[in-house]
Amino acid sequence: MQAPPIAPTHLPDTIPEAFFALSAIAADHVVMQIKEGEGYRKQTYGEVSKLVRRLASSLNEHGLRSGHRVAIVAENCPEWVIAHLSILTVGATAVPLDIQMPQEQLLSFLTTS
Repeated sequence: MQAPPIAPTHLPDTIPEAFFALSAIAADHVVMQIKEGEGYRKQTYGEVSKLVRRLASSLNEHGLRSGHRVAIVAENCPEWVIAHLSILTVGATAVPLDIQMPQEQLLSFLTTS
């Protein structure tokens, strides 16, 4: 007879909690591959976790707090992921905006939202 699977005692409440929990147990596993020239550079959960924590700390030092909103206007890239996770880690809300949005519309979003 096989024992039932063990359920986790605590499920993460937030995306950053889930990311950091996974990073703690899979630090050496590859989380993303970044195209560089003809090849790819691999980044591990541990490496990305350090970058996210460093940026989150810097955002916090610059006054970003829970309840604030931060626009992300960038191409799809590894830094976008790191920025988004860092903003969420501080407790703020990330507001992704389309990089191809007309400038007038983008400025309207940034000044009125």
